[in-house]
Amino acid sequence: MSVFREDGTFTRTIGQGKLQYPTDVLVHSSGLVYVAEWGNHCVAVFSQEGELVRTFGSQGGGKGEFKCPLGVAVSPDDHHLYVSDSSNHRLVCSCLVSLLSVFLSSSDLIMSQRWSFVSSRKLA
Repeated sequence: MSVFREDGTFTRTIGQGKLQYPTDVLVHSSGLVYVAEWGNHCVAVFSQEGELVRTFGSQGGGKGEFKCPLGVAVSPDDHHLYVSDSSNHRLVCSCLVSLLSVFLSSSDLIMSQRWSFVSSRKLA
Protein backbone atom coordinates (compact mmCIF):
# COMPACT_ATOMS: atom_id res chain seq x y z
CA MET A 1 0.00 0.00 0.00
CA SER A 2 1.48 3.35 -1.01
CA VAL A 3 1.25 6.51 1.11
CA PHE A 4 1.20 9.94 -0.53
CA ARG A 5 1.11 13.51 0.79
CA GLU A 6 -1.81 15.76 -0.10
CA ASP A 7 0.24 17.23 -2.96
CA GLY A 8 0.69 13.72 -4.43
CA THR A 9 4.28 13.20 -3.32
CA PHE A 10 5.06 9.55 -2.51
CA THR A 11 6.28 9.07 1.09
CA ARG A 12 6.44 5.34 1.85
CA THR A 13 4.78 1.94 1.60
CA ILE A 14 2.84 0.14 4.31
CA GLY A 15 2.37 -3.61 4.56
CA GLN A 16 4.43 -4.55 1.53
CA GLY A 17 4.37 -8.34 1.27
CA LYS A 18 1.97 -8.63 4.23
CA LEU A 19 -1.35 -7.54 2.73
CA GLN A 20 -3.51 -9.65 0.46
CA TYR A 21 -6.25 -7.67 -1.32
CA PRO A 22 -6.57 -4.69 1.03
CA THR A 23 -10.00 -3.15 0.41
CA ASP A 24 -10.26 -0.20 2.80
CA VAL A 25 -8.02 1.95 4.99
CA LEU A 26 -8.73 4.04 8.08
CA VAL A 27 -6.29 6.32 9.89
CA HIS A 28 -7.45 6.65 13.51
CA SER A 29 -6.86 9.82 15.54
CA SER A 30 -4.34 7.81 17.60
CA GLY A 31 -2.23 7.43 14.47
CA LEU A 32 -2.93 3.71 14.04
CA VAL A 33 -3.78 2.61 10.51
CA TYR A 34 -6.51 -0.04 10.15
CA VAL A 35 -6.68 -2.02 6.89
CA ALA A 36 -9.54 -4.34 5.92
CA GLU A 37 -7.97 -7.37 4.23
CA TRP A 38 -10.34 -9.25 1.97
CA GLY A 39 -7.77 -11.92 1.07
CA ASN A 40 -6.55 -12.66 4.61
CA HIS A 41 -10.01 -12.36 6.22
CA CYS A 42 -8.72 -9.98 8.89
CA VAL A 43 -8.01 -6.39 9.84
CA ALA A 44 -4.35 -5.40 9.94
CA VAL A 45 -3.21 -2.61 12.26
CA PHE A 46 -0.11 -0.57 11.43
CA SER A 47 1.76 2.19 13.22
CA GLN A 48 2.16 5.62 11.61
CA GLU A 49 5.61 4.50 10.54
CA GLY A 50 4.16 1.52 8.67
CA GLU A 51 5.17 -1.24 11.09
CA LEU A 52 2.65 -4.05 11.54
CA VAL A 53 1.30 -3.77 15.12
CA ARG A 54 -1.01 -6.78 14.89
CA THR A 55 -3.85 -8.37 13.00
CA PHE A 56 -7.19 -9.48 14.35
CA GLY A 57 -9.75 -11.84 12.96
CA SER A 58 -9.44 -15.06 11.03
CA GLN A 59 -11.47 -16.77 8.34
CA GLY A 60 -14.90 -17.97 9.44
CA GLY A 61 -18.31 -16.90 10.59
CA GLY A 62 -18.02 -17.02 14.36
CA LYS A 63 -16.97 -14.52 16.98
CA GLY A 64 -13.66 -12.93 16.09
CA GLU A 65 -13.86 -14.24 12.54
CA PHE A 66 -14.42 -12.50 9.21
CA LYS A 67 -15.15 -13.68 5.72
CA CYS A 68 -13.97 -11.14 3.18
CA PRO A 69 -14.05 -7.89 5.19
CA LEU A 70 -14.54 -4.97 2.82
CA GLY A 71 -14.57 -1.81 4.89
CA VAL A 72 -13.47 -0.16 8.11
CA ALA A 73 -14.87 2.98 9.74
CA VAL A 74 -14.69 4.71 13.09
CA SER A 75 -17.47 6.30 15.13
CA PRO A 76 -17.58 10.11 15.44
CA ASP A 77 -16.26 9.87 19.03
CA ASP A 78 -13.32 7.67 17.86
CA HIS A 79 -14.27 4.94 20.36
CA HIS A 80 -15.72 2.28 18.02
CA LEU A 81 -14.28 0.54 15.00
CA TYR A 82 -16.76 -0.86 12.47
CA VAL A 83 -15.82 -3.65 10.06
CA SER A 84 -18.02 -4.56 7.12
CA ASP A 85 -17.90 -8.38 7.13
CA SER A 86 -19.28 -8.87 3.62
CA SER A 87 -19.61 -12.63 3.15
CA ASN A 88 -20.99 -13.09 6.69
CA HIS A 89 -23.57 -10.36 5.95
CA ARG A 90 -22.90 -8.41 9.13
CA LEU A 91 -21.34 -5.30 10.58
CA VAL A 92 -18.83 -5.94 13.39
CA CYS A 93 -18.49 -3.14 15.93
CA SER A 94 -15.49 -3.22 18.27
CA CYS A 95 -15.28 -0.80 21.17
CA LEU A 96 -11.74 0.57 21.16
CA VAL A 97 -12.03 1.88 24.72
CA SER A 98 -13.52 -0.99 26.73
CA LEU A 99 -12.47 -3.67 24.21
CA LEU A 100 -15.93 -5.16 23.89
CA SER A 101 -17.28 -6.28 20.52
CA VAL A 102 -20.84 -6.10 19.38
CA PHE A 103 -21.75 -8.23 16.40
CA LEU A 104 -24.63 -6.85 14.36
CA SER A 105 -26.38 -8.91 11.74
CA SER A 106 -29.81 -9.09 10.23
CA SER A 107 -30.86 -11.79 12.70
CA ASP A 108 -29.07 -11.25 15.99
CA LEU A 109 -27.20 -8.97 18.37
CA ILE A 110 -24.47 -10.61 20.41
CA MET A 111 -22.21 -8.87 22.94
CA SER A 112 -19.02 -10.56 24.05
CA GLN A 113 -15.59 -9.88 25.57
CA ARG A 114 -12.93 -9.51 22.89
CA TRP A 115 -9.18 -9.63 22.58
CA SER A 116 -7.05 -6.52 22.86
CA PHE A 117 -6.10 -5.24 19.44
CA VAL A 118 -5.25 -1.65 20.26
CA SER A 119 -1.77 -0.42 21.04
CA SER A 120 -0.81 0.45 24.59
CA ARG A 121 -0.97 4.11 23.58
CA LYS A 122 -3.98 5.90 25.10
CA LEU A 123 -6.69 6.78 22.60
CA ALA A 124 -8.07 10.28 22.41
